Amino acid sequence: MFPKKIIIGICALIFVTTICFAQDPVERKLDPRLKILYRAQKKEIRMSIDHAKMVVRRLARLKMKENKQRLILPVLVKYPGDKNRLQAFGLRVQSKVGPFYSGVLSADRLLEFMKLPGIHYVQLSQQMKAYIDQPQQSAPAPFVSRDSLSSETGDSRDLSGTGVIIGFIDTGVDIWHEDFRNGDGTTRIKYLLDFSDPGDTNGDGELDGSGPYGGTLYNETEINAALQSSGTVNEVDTTGHGTHGLSIAAGDDPTYPGLSPAADLIVVKATREADTLGFWSVDTINALAFIDQKADELAQPYVTNLSLGTIFASHDGKSLEEQAIDALVGPGIPGKAIVCAAGNSSNNHGTHYHHFKGTSSVGYVDATNNHTLTVPVYAENPGKGNDRIMFNIWYEGNDKNTIRLQGVPL
Repeated sequence: MFPKKIIIGICALIFVTTICFAQDPVERKLDPRLKILYRAQKKEIRMSIDHAKMVVRRLARLKMKENKQRLILPVLVKYPGDKNRLQAFGLRVQSKVGPFYSGVLSADRLLEFMKLPGIHYVQLSQQMKAYIDQPQQSAPAPFVSRDSLSSETGDSRDLSGTGVIIGFIDTGVDIWHEDFRNGDGTTRIKYLLDFSDPGDTNGDGELDGSGPYGGTLYNETEINAALQSSGTVNEVDTTGHGTHGLSIAAGDDPTYPGLSPAADLIVVKATREADTLGFWSVDTINALAFIDQKADELAQPYVTNLSLGTIFASHDGKSLEEQAIDALVGPGIPGKAIVCAAGNSSNNHGTHYHHFKGTSSVGYVDATNNHTLTVPVYAENPGKGNDRIMFNIWYEGNDKNTIRLQGVPL
């Protein structure tokens, strides 16, 4: 059986792909998902604006808690001009990294916003996920110590992390864990920013709270007060993913220390909701900007870790997230480094593939450069719009591709 919902979902996503052939020069500056809404607002397609909002919301997996017709778009914008101009055209700016801005924009103002001269590109925030949430038990990694790395490389410098900041953007941290405390019991964490407290309580796309970019901010003094039972820190790493990763990077356990056991720490709990491993890419950019700012205030070099990512986008360094990272670090920018996880996004551990291309010979593209995806029979999920398949297809502009659907009788 090939359910109608699947056929409709695939057709909708094919539509997203086909609108990439934009003739309007403004459309070349828009995320493919945003082009749907843009064309509906220009009345260039037979789709109501409300329906276009619904399609964009589902494709981007955005939540709306108040008015179903009111859609706020979390976006990244490449714009070399002043942020006041962006704000005048409707963008509520959150952070700036080089020429890249993060912020939220009312869907109703997209058409007006794209009239601002000088915009290079507008990208809807991507959903990201923490990697290695279920470690493989069959192939444990060998123990690697900082001392063994020094002996192998012949590097005699102090690699303990003294005077360096480890920035960690993840699901949070257990502030009580001994790995992140000094010998006298005080914390090694200089700042802890929690995006999940209180989160986006009204569903308008912006994080609530008094912290920078929303959320709740704790400094070293406030964390120490909590450790001494004279203050309160509400942040909790409910999944343990961040605590686990940070202990590998910077834990100071005497028997099994992390790679930088003497480093100072800045932690951002970047999940908007507890008990999840999901992130928004705009929040990730905001977190990077926060760590960069605080490291500058402390006058210390830093290395920031991102054990998260997405299987979507082009993976060629051209997404706005990737370009924003390049604007923060790289040649000519000393004392800053960002480390991103790679290669761990498949829960199938190599039995299924997220990517394919015509030159591959491993079996998932045949000799005629065809790729076949078979949707098996399955039990439908309750509710509407819960049975979907998402294709994210990237190809060279001069290439030609054909997509064909073949179903079985219902």
